[in-house]
Amino acid sequence: MDEWTSQVVVNNIPYTITVNRIYSPSYDEFLFEVEIREKSEVVYTSSINLYSKREVEAWVRQRLNCESIEFNWLDSE
Repeated sequence: MDEWTSQVVVNNIPYTITVNRIYSPSYDEFLFEVEIREKSEVVYTSSINLYSKREVEAWVRQRLNCESIEFNWLDSE
């Protein structure tokens, strides 16, 4: 499992995005699970299958209602 994070600020609110790349035997492929945290509270969790970093970023932008977010992904390992 790979994990990476990014921190962004939207409307003066800092968020931490954590992405886990996991293997799904039922789909026989890798998927991404995403959590968006405000401070230590999870405010959004992906409930759909995301297959690429581009899809992850689009999902986060939609959830936080901010198309101009720039991500600086860091490996958490």
